[in-house]
Amino acid sequence: MAIVKVLLRPQSLKGGLGFVEPSLELSTTRPMTETSVIFVSLRRAAIVVLLLFCAIDPIRAESPPFSRPHQAVADLTSLDVLGLHLARQVFLGTGPYPILETKVFPFANAALIRPKGFTVTFSITPQRPIIGKVVATYKDEERASMGVAFKAEDGSQSVMHLDYNRDGSLNSGLVVSNGANLSYVISRTRKGTYLIEAKETDDIIPPEPVVGAQAPPAGGSQANIAGGPMQLVSLESFPGAPNVLYLDFDGHVTRGTWFNTTHGLGPITSAPSGLSIAQQEYLWSRVSENFRTFTINVTTKEDVFRKAPPAQRTRVVLSYTDWFQQVSRVPTGSGYAQVDSWGTNNGNTPVFVFLNKAGEDYMQATIITHEAGHALNLQHDGRTRPLEDYFAGHFIWGPMMGAPYTMLVSQWSHGEYLNASNGEDDFSKILSQAGMAQRSDMVGNSTFSALSLSPHLGRVEYSGVIESRYDKDVFRFQTGKTTLSAQVISFLPGMTHRGMLNIQAKIFDDKGQLLATSSPVSTNTDSKLDAIFTPLTVPGGTYFLEVDGVGERNAGVDGYSDYSSIGSYKVEVVGVVALRSTPTVTPTVTPTATRKFTSTPTRTPTITPTARNAATLTPTQTPSRTPTITPTTTPKSAPTTTPTTTPTITPTSHPSATPTVTPSQTPTPKQGGPRPPVTAVPTKKSVL
Repeated sequence: MAIVKVLLRPQSLKGGLGFVEPSLELSTTRPMTETSVIFVSLRRAAIVVLLLFCAIDPIRAESPPFSRPHQAVADLTSLDVLGLHLARQVFLGTGPYPILETKVFPFANAALIRPKGFTVTFSITPQRPIIGKVVATYKDEERASMGVAFKAEDGSQSVMHLDYNRDGSLNSGLVVSNGANLSYVISRTRKGTYLIEAKETDDIIPPEPVVGAQAPPAGGSQANIAGGPMQLVSLESFPGAPNVLYLDFDGHVTRGTWFNTTHGLGPITSAPSGLSIAQQEYLWSRVSENFRTFTINVTTKEDVFRKAPPAQRTRVVLSYTDWFQQVSRVPTGSGYAQVDSWGTNNGNTPVFVFLNKAGEDYMQATIITHEAGHALNLQHDGRTRPLEDYFAGHFIWGPMMGAPYTMLVSQWSHGEYLNASNGEDDFSKILSQAGMAQRSDMVGNSTFSALSLSPHLGRVEYSGVIESRYDKDVFRFQTGKTTLSAQVISFLPGMTHRGMLNIQAKIFDDKGQLLATSSPVSTNTDSKLDAIFTPLTVPGGTYFLEVDGVGERNAGVDGYSDYSSIGSYKVEVVGVVALRSTPTVTPTVTPTATRKFTSTPTRTPTITPTARNAATLTPTQTPSRTPTITPTTTPKSAPTTTPTTTPTITPTSHPSATPTVTPSQTPTPKQGGPRPPVTAVPTKKSVL
């Protein structure tokens, strides 16, 4: 039997970091005995471990302050399946485990893919040759993959899965060992080199809890709640956004991914979810809200997913088909995902949500967001004391990457709560993905850049988004003397579980004086996120309404900060009346002799004096049967100066003509989601 040998040979160090070059040869014999491999490995391990402690930059070797305890570097001799710690060009990143950077990599091109059943010999470092067998291959019009199974030194089974782009270049890879708690992520850098990074297996493939058992809908997973063929909604949260999160409700066949290779499976068939139209809309609306601040289009349309850039999309498969439990020897949870898999394998590495273990409604939406968060490179939020992998939360709040499934408010986090095990900045990690950005701010943050709102039927309205903790949205409107009723409503009013935005709103006059503040206070059973003002009596003038996202209580003990108090809101101010102007002089106005009048008009038309002659008035809008009006004739003996006074004018008063700018509209789910934004009608300025 022919054996393919891929050996990486050490080269000189460049800039403090060495590289290895591979060689590929065919052989019919083993390169060395297993005993000799172990002897060389142990002898060099002792030397390299000593060098690691003495020569490696202490800053690189230092563990992050919030990470849970890791294995010591000296213990890698029994954990490091690929033997990265034996390579002298190894370095440490943010953790204690080795990272190898190399110019080339075995099987770096799809042309090196061997048929299933073929035996290959390869090495990541020259000290540890590996003999394996090709156990899986896949190829379609846009990608290819190969899986190689091999035994670790302790005899446990390990699997290496490699994904390739359409042009045959290596996209990414994953090595998982069943015997060791250390696995590897393989990626290609922008400069064309390859990184092989050792990580704890749970940091690559996080285990999940069972949130709540739930039976499939009546009629089976092929039907919705009402019975009959399953119907699908067609929704997008941010049409045209460069990043796409696809909620796949109608079933999916997963092929050629590490899920297939690692578990020794052929095509993985997930049956349709069977969820009703209302359930689909509800889940889509909630997940959209969780990602509202990012340039991510949460959609239920597969064609939108397929048209998105391959490296900027991910599919969420929602199904009652619990295939992971069927092949696993240990209890499994409500979801399954690879950390940092967003866009991996051209977006064809999905995340799974097993609806039979995901509870209902709000819990399902939170799990979808949680698993998508893993794909965006987020780890679990737990605690160091008591030691737990998932923090459920305190008071009414919980972190999205913990287990906030019973909390009224779940938000993104950066480890502000007591004894947090993970201090990573969720927003920064998400925004570090290629092509990812924060939504543009549509409303100014001060009275100088405030957005003018025009009234319609005695009210002003606007639907907007608070994009970050630093964002404030300020609005300007005008009114005559009146009593105003104002409120700013956060996501999903009237529901027990709400969104992330806790609103504080303020009303100012045109001199900057604060007239009223509304900042809700939650209880154990009610997340009061809306800002509702008591009726406010005001004189005529210009007023400003400020909307801000705030925290509540003590973030470290029983509350949360404004870090993730972001999302959708709707402004409503009722009681706005026309602002009337008071003219200074009323000249006598008579009709001309060339026009006959049968009756005196009851309304005075809107009249604007022209710049050419102050005595000739031209109406801006001429109603039907409007007479021509001229000032009284001046006697010959009178001075010839032109009067500067203006005629009596009763304008239809409107506020500023600045049109309302409305961000992407969110369709309202049938189960109580936010109403679609109402775009105020722009009008022309009054002549005051």
